[in-house]
Amino acid sequence: MSKTDGTVLVDKRELDRIGEAIEAWLSVGQYPEEYLLFFFYWSLFNSYYGLSVPKGGDRGKVLSFARQHEALWDDTMEGRARDLVALECVGHGRGMCPPSSYVKAATNQLRETLGMPQEERCSYCRHQKKEACSRIEERGKFGRLEAVLRIIYELRCNLVHGDKTELTGDQGQRNVRLVRLANPIIKELLRNL
Repeated sequence: MSKTDGTVLVDKRELDRIGEAIEAWLSVGQYPEEYLLFFFYWSLFNSYYGLSVPKGGDRGKVLSFARQHEALWDDTMEGRARDLVALECVGHGRGMCPPSSYVKAATNQLRETLGMPQEERCSYCRHQKKEACSRIEERGKFGRLEAVLRIIYELRCNLVHGDKTELTGDQGQRNVRLVRLANPIIKELLRNL
């Protein structure tokens, strides 16, 4: 939120949420190894797409990079993307949050492109999340690499902005699994730049 004089109004709820995330991570002591690897790979990737796509915000640069580098999509990338979209959509926040309209579209478009049978789509989704997701309208059209990077970008946002602090139980296991599936995709991109 900005005022016309250039000062920024701070959203107290957002600051509180980030404060809670910081406290949660400090009490754990460190990120899981998979998360640290994700941050490492993403930092390397960020340095490349940040320079190769000169204009736009971070998400726009990632998607522009994907459109420009669709040729990096190969059988290995396809197999890894298939594993990623076999899970329920990456939510737009903690716990049972449904995906954004763009992540839902990217996930479903990839599922369709990869030939995932209709009856398998959303078969792993938790009932409460599936219900919330059913109310989300899909937005956007994505190429294959663009779709997988849109999904991984959402995961990155959740990690960086403190929305993936759950480390125990089903949600914690799912978070680590998502990061584990995303890591080789980013690493593969880096090796082929």
